[in-house]
Amino acid sequence: NFTDYASRLGKSRRNDWKKIQGRFRQQNFQENPMQLFALIKDQLRSTLPATAWSKHVRKECTGVGVANSVKDYLVDVGNLFPLHPMAALALPVLSARVGQNERTLFSFLSSREPFSLRDFLNSKLLDEPLIKLESDEHTLRIDWLYDYFFGSESRASDSPSSRQLVARSRQALRKLSDSSENLPLEFRLVKAVALIEFTSGTLGWKTSIQAIQAALGTETSQLQDTLDSLMQRKVLISRREGTENFVNP
Repeated sequence: NFTDYASRLGKSRRNDWKKIQGRFRQQNFQENPMQLFALIKDQLRSTLPATAWSKHVRKECTGVGVANSVKDYLVDVGNLFPLHPMAALALPVLSARVGQNERTLFSFLSSREPFSLRDFLNSKLLDEPLIKLESDEHTLRIDWLYDYFFGSESRASDSPSSRQLVARSRQALRKLSDSSENLPLEFRLVKAVALIEFTSGTLGWKTSIQAIQAALGTETSQLQDTLDSLMQRKVLISRREGTENFVNP
């Protein structure tokens, strides 16, 4: 999108940018976002393969249904450390639909921007040998991506329905912020639901309790209690499409 090139400028500069948009003709080119997946592995190749971590996250993702065209990308998840497989799958889709493909992907992986991969590593103080850090605490999960891609009002999604989905999730997060009963897991859950739903068309997964649990690595009882609380307060709603799925109202 033409306006994406000015997405990180101030409001005044973005308005100036929009004024010249009419001088250019936009050519839409749709590339399979999963082609970017190989770039993620190449970027992370310098890290040590996390064998124990790989087994753990692969087991977590067993119950997550993904499209057949995506399954082959999860053969060697160890080389993705510290990216959880669901975060790694969502990243190229988000980079293509919300950002500028390779440019946004590399920016997330290598820049020092807030909520980038490097920001995550710094927040977890990953300065020890990686082989000692094969734990859940050092796993970048899908909810971390939310603030990088949707935290800024200036980022534009690629369709009206997608923009509506993002708007609903932001409204749900504001509702949580205004509540005196909110918990960190509730914010993470709302963000995970939004990202799973946003990428479902490409990746084939649903916002089922199995997918949410795999995405967050949360115990079943704790997750169910949190879901029940969010639905009771109308922050999330449940709908059935063969299985029970959860969405922002």
